[in-house]
Amino acid sequence: MLVPRQIGCQLLRLTPWIPNSPPIALRLHPHAAEIRNWPGAGVATPHMLRRRSEIELAGDGSETEARAATHMTIALRRLFHRPGVHSRVLAFLPLVLCCPVIPATGQSITEFPVPLFQGTFSSAVQSITSGPDGALWFTELGASRIGRITTAGVISEFTVPTTSSGPFGIAAGPDGELWFTEGFGNKVGRITTSGTFAEFTIPTATSAPARIAAGPDGALWFAELGGDKIGRITTAGALSEFNVPTAAAGPYGIAAGSDGALWFTEFNSDKIGRITTAGAVSEFNVPTAAAGPHGIAAGPDGALWFTEASGNKIGRVTTAGTFSEFVIPTAFSQPTGITAGPDGALWFTEFNGSKIGRIMTAGVLDEFVVPTPSSFPFGITAGPDGARWFTETGVNKIGRITTGLAPIVATIPVLTLPRALLLAMALAAAGFVVLTLQRA
Repeated sequence: MLVPRQIGCQLLRLTPWIPNSPPIALRLHPHAAEIRNWPGAGVATPHMLRRRSEIELAGDGSETEARAATHMTIALRRLFHRPGVHSRVLAFLPLVLCCPVIPATGQSITEFPVPLFQGTFSSAVQSITSGPDGALWFTELGASRIGRITTAGVISEFTVPTTSSGPFGIAAGPDGELWFTEGFGNKVGRITTSGTFAEFTIPTATSAPARIAAGPDGALWFAELGGDKIGRITTAGALSEFNVPTAAAGPYGIAAGSDGALWFTEFNSDKIGRITTAGAVSEFNVPTAAAGPHGIAAGPDGALWFTEASGNKIGRVTTAGTFSEFVIPTAFSQPTGITAGPDGALWFTEFNGSKIGRIMTAGVLDEFVVPTPSSFPFGITAGPDGARWFTETGVNKIGRITTGLAPIVATIPVLTLPRALLLAMALAAAGFVVLTLQRA
């Protein structure tokens, strides 16, 4: 196994295949490529709209292979979601392991089924947050409902007044109520702990609001994925919007930073943005190209930590704009949600990997397999009971993970470049999408 010296193994970008370049097959897991149906006809969440991807590749650690890896590129054909279509995603499961793992003990994962929408369809659970009432609150994008689950696992649900509103992000407000975005309804919603709703229309049409977070100024701040703006709403319902400088940036995740500003991810432009409560915006380029920054959370070290859904990394940026990146052991894991835990670590979901990850502020990673296969964990938050709670979009469940479980021990074969000219024809004959390598 290659143990990375700093960030991890070499990053290889996707480029079109060039004729006359010798193909090199990747040594894939037996179930390396498969088509999965997205739960909920007509539902396509914003995090699946990415059209670029990258892959991590590790050699055997020799200087020869390290040099070779820096001069190779890789081509990969993938399928992506389209809005309003019963979409399918081409998921590539574990390929390489290139990051150290440390042991932990005494942990468990519990899962709680969420009622199906109209008794048949997945409700497409998305984001989750801790409420002021000691329960967890979550959004059901496919069912247009807000859900509540107690720490004992008792679930209740409340239907959003606007039909097909697509509730997505959710956060506890300073007023003791829950605030959420309506991705399809173009609104920000509010629900009391007793289930009473209020809704506020966003000025920009088709703004596609995504994540939402409480700000240090007593207001709620949200990212407008379709509007390329950052929105602000007071607890009285007064709305204002601020333009993101980069065109088609795709602002997505948002969190309050230790510096009194709001920090957000730019999913399409591969940047991390910062906005003051006065509306001044600055941007910082993520080192990895086509990283697809997704969720973001403030860490106990004063920095902002974020997931790279396409880059397969966890990123860290200081309030001064200095970056670090850490490779996730499971390839193509598609990290999405992230939250700070009570143990001083950051916890994140691996959507494609169906795992929960943990990263210490020193950069050491653990991974834990969700019991239900193809669970597609998405949102995650720290609960009032000291556990981490997460949504399982693929199987319509809410999961709970406690601290201390032994991490998975991966035995994924690592590609070694000098010995890799083996499997291309076999993979193609088996119907797999063929990955080819070529010299740049």
